[in-house]
Amino acid sequence: MRSVFDYKKITGKINLMALVILMAFAILLLVFYTQNSSMLTSLKTIQDLRVPFPIVTSDLVSGANRVAASQRAFLMTGEDRFRQERIDIWRTQMEPSMTELERLEPLLDSQKKRDTVRVALEKIRQYREEQEATDRFFLENREAAAFGYERLDTAASRSQLVESLKVKAGFDKEINGRVTGQASALRKEIRELLLPLNNSQEVALRADVEGATASINRTNLIAVVVALGAALAILGVLIAVARAFGQAVAEPTGFLAKLARGIMPDALEAASHELNPIVQSGNVLLGNLRKASGFALEIGEGKYDHVFEAAGKDDVLGNSLLQMREKLRYVSQEDKRRNWISEGLAHFSQISRTYDNLATLSDTIISGLVKYLGVNQGWLYIVNNENPENAELELVACYAWDRKKHLQKRISLGEGLAGQVWQEGEGVCLTSLPADYLKITSGCGEANPCCLLIQPLKVSDNIYGIIELVSFQPLEAHHREFVEKVSENIASIIAGAKTQERTQNLLQASQQFAEELRAQEEEIRQNMEELTTTQEEMARKEAESVSIMVAIDNSMAYIEFDLQGNILNANALFLHATGYVLGEIQGKHHRIFIDPAQANSREYLQFWADLRAGIIQQGEFCRFGKGRKEVWLSASYTPVLNQNGEVCKIIKIARDITDLKRQPLESADAQNA
Repeated sequence: MRSVFDYKKITGKINLMALVILMAFAILLLVFYTQNSSMLTSLKTIQDLRVPFPIVTSDLVSGANRVAASQRAFLMTGEDRFRQERIDIWRTQMEPSMTELERLEPLLDSQKKRDTVRVALEKIRQYREEQEATDRFFLENREAAAFGYERLDTAASRSQLVESLKVKAGFDKEINGRVTGQASALRKEIRELLLPLNNSQEVALRADVEGATASINRTNLIAVVVALGAALAILGVLIAVARAFGQAVAEPTGFLAKLARGIMPDALEAASHELNPIVQSGNVLLGNLRKASGFALEIGEGKYDHVFEAAGKDDVLGNSLLQMREKLRYVSQEDKRRNWISEGLAHFSQISRTYDNLATLSDTIISGLVKYLGVNQGWLYIVNNENPENAELELVACYAWDRKKHLQKRISLGEGLAGQVWQEGEGVCLTSLPADYLKITSGCGEANPCCLLIQPLKVSDNIYGIIELVSFQPLEAHHREFVEKVSENIASIIAGAKTQERTQNLLQASQQFAEELRAQEEEIRQNMEELTTTQEEMARKEAESVSIMVAIDNSMAYIEFDLQGNILNANALFLHATGYVLGEIQGKHHRIFIDPAQANSREYLQFWADLRAGIIQQGEFCRFGKGRKEVWLSASYTPVLNQNGEVCKIIKIARDITDLKRQPLESADAQNA
């Protein structure tokens, strides 16, 4: 126990400070519990009695006034809505308030107040019975009174007038006596019983609130005093802990600060306090940084084989240095490969500028490729397309074992691997060749190559030849990349030579074409004259079609729909017949013109399904215009077909026959009249 609160150690000081904090909290909790117990009692009384009691009594007094006003309106007008209003007030306001008052009655602090509540509740029940009795009297006798009122206007003699006045006066006197007599007295007694109780609870509420406020103030004062004492104790312990901790961390902090600035200080001596693990970790970090810096210097000098191991899988710096070494090694190798490709391309570009003819250039290119790549044998084929229908690959150069070979060979499109590469336009590189594909013979015997590269000579998707290379050693990726790039340069040279040859041929053919062109011009001139006549005829027919459409637009109502029945356009006659403007109906569905009860009927859905199927719908239709005005139309719904013979929209051409439909009805009405 003594070691836990040892003041000479940092942990002991911290534990002591925690103990002081816990004691201060315990004292504060005890004070709060004691003070809050009494305050909770007062708050419970306020919540359960002081606040709801005035609300309930006020609701009962105001409710009594409201039911009195509703009954008075009923008796004066005889309208049942005022009687129903009074019944609703009793049900929604008076009865719940009476139930709540019965619940609060046992909570009152004196028997006198409880007795007063019981008397008030009894008076309220009597008041309700008196109102119901008045209603029954009114309902039972209002017919006789109403008869008396009627006779006032129809009295034929003085005796009848006097009798009617007596009936009316007797009924009014009885009603007035019931309203201003017992019912009014009961309402007054209810108010006189409840209002004093309401006032007493409001006074008690103010007293309880003042007591709770005083209790809170006392609690706050005690809490401040205890908190200040605890704060002073904690401050003292904190100062001692901070001083001891500052002395303990000064040396490790300075050590780490030097490491942060990139300085490699001497290792720290072991400490006897709790921060000794930090000192040991700092010494380990120093050793790791020294090894990492030495490794980084070796990498900077290009020594990628220097031995270095990370401190573990979580050693971010060590693992990052290892990854950097691998990336630098890869970048160095890639630089060598790119330089090798660039030097090769420059070399072959120089060769292509010094050729005398295509045969000499072919020999130079294939021999240079075989030597630069270090392969064993190479072939260069050029596409011979003098006869485009029977184009072939013609072998123009072959080189093997540092010597030119004189061979002749032709390959058709799709024949063998070379023919397939020519057909597909993509190079292939095979590392597993059939035993009988090719044998390379030397003085020591025969052997099969292990790698075959076939690359098309292609520019802008046009293939001008094929290069085929074989080797005993597999070709690496940068070798294949070099062959792909240099093949484009070779293809460009071959294309230039062939273009020059074709130019000569085209010059000769152009002269012959000029003669043929002059003959065709005369034929075209005659065709143009016939075309002009045809266009004039088409223009005349188009003008007639436009005139017909204008005549229809001026004489018939017209509207367009899409295949779902949405309105696309309508002319002025249709808009006039329905009373709409175009903006009010455009984009809306056809069902705005029909009875809503028919909008989802099977017949209506089938109507539009038939139109979409290309079936014309004709007949007389009853439609509704703006303001639900009934409009009769003799109409034809016609599907319109596009150039593919598919229905693209629906047009409706109609004639307004509303007046014709109404004439028989008007004649029938006139005859009935």
